[in-house]
Formats: sequence, C-alpha cells, structure tokens
Amino acid sequence: MEGLPLLSTMNLGTMSTVIGVGLLIWWLWSALKWVWLKPKSIERRLRQQGIKGNSYRPLVGDIRDMIKMIKQVKSKPMDPHSNEIAPRVLPYVVHTVAKYGKSSFMWLGPTPRLFILDPDKIKEITNKVYEFQKPDTSPLFKLLASGFANYDGDKWAKHRKIVSPAFNVEKLKVLIPIFVECCDDMISKWENVLASSDGPCEMDVWPSIQNVSSDVLARAGFGSSFEEGKRVFQLQREMLQLTMTLFKFAFLPGYRYGWPHRIRFL
Repeated sequence: MEGLPLLSTMNLGTMSTVIGVGLLIWWLWSALKWVWLKPKSIERRLRQQGIKGNSYRPLVGDIRDMIKMIKQVKSKPMDPHSNEIAPRVLPYVVHTVAKYGKSSFMWLGPTPRLFILDPDKIKEITNKVYEFQKPDTSPLFKLLASGFANYDGDKWAKHRKIVSPAFNVEKLKVLIPIFVECCDDMISKWENVLASSDGPCEMDVWPSIQNVSSDVLARAGFGSSFEEGKRVFQLQREMLQLTMTLFKFAFLPGYRYGWPHRIRFL
C-alpha cells in the first residue's frame, strides 16, 4: 500500500512524457508538412498540368529574388518615353511570365501564386466561383479592404447579380460625357499652370491623375465632384497607405493574430 502513491506518481510522469513526445512529433510533422511536403506536392501537380515555374525553396520561395529585382528596377530612373509600366511595378511577375509562359507560377513563401493570361481559362475560372475559391485573407485585410472582389460563393454571386446591370455597355456609354468633362477640367488646370509659368516647366501629374479618377467616381456615382468630397477621398488614401504599410507583415507567421507589433518585414 505504501508504494501506491509512488507508483501513481511514476505513471503520471510517464503519461506526461508520452503526451509531450506525442505533441512534439505532431508539431514537427505539421511543420514539415507546411514547410516542405505540401508545397512540393502542389508543385508536382502544377507541373503535371503543364504549368511551369521555379522549384520551391523552403520558407522563402521566390521572395528574395523578387525583392532583389524590385530594388534593381527602382534603383534606375524610368524611361519617360516608355509606356511599359508593368516591368516597373511588377518586375518579377513579368520576368516569370516571360520565362515560363502565360500559365506559370511563383512562390510567396510556401504558397504558390498562379498566373493565368489565357482569356478562355480566365473566363472558366471566374465562372466557377464554387470550385475556384479565393485565398483566405488576414482579419486585417477583411476589416480594412473587404468588398465585392473578396466575396466568395453565394455572397459573390448575389452581389454580382446586383452590380452587373450598372456595367452594361449601353449604360456605360451614357457616362462618356462625364468622363470627358472630368478630363477636360484636369487638362484646363494643367494649361493654367503652364500659362502662369515663364516658359517650359516640370509638372507632377500623378496627383491630378488620382484626382480625376475620384472625380469620375463622384460625378458618375453620387452626382457630386471631387472638390465636394475631397476630405473623404483624402481619408481613403491615408487609410490605403496605412493598410499597405501593415501588409508588409503578410508573410510573418502569427501576425494575423495580432503580433508582433514592432517588427518590420525587410
């Protein structure tokens, strides 16, 4: 009888050890599956379907090459006579498509990003909303940038049915005078700036291009103008800038749950 408490203590210790070892094995298996087995399985299936891309590299994927290429592109001034903006904005995407074709993929960490440029395949994907689900986004993205483009399944189909009539070709033709008026106003402002300067001058047209998009939206959708809703558009831009800053944490494990708050993704 005196040995029973000791025996019970030993059994409890052994059970705790077994549970701990089991949890460790489960964690190691989950990590191995996330870091290597699942990405390689996806890569094999993509290649079987004739979709090409770089071989998967654990954890980082193509992120290092992508960041390196972006830095190289931004280190040089853009040719002012060129209209090719894609190589400047998305250099690695352009590189991947040029190297592997219109059906290709790249790796964002252990997750592949698929590029489909064939119109027939794009139509097939967009019409099968129940088979091609959108990726799960972080709670932060859902809070700040939720909308029709992020909906799935029945919710997407319902909202598409609601907005489709507004994008009918005949209805869009009615809006052409509004587009022309907004562009005329923008060009008139540029002409006033040039007229007030002594000879040729350099002008930053980016703010005007942003404003004309907002002006078209305000006039076509709400019957007002950019100037009347200027403060609202400014707040939207500030929110977008803050959101893009926070999205730099997109590849940090655990950030979607609210941590860490002071680590920057470089």
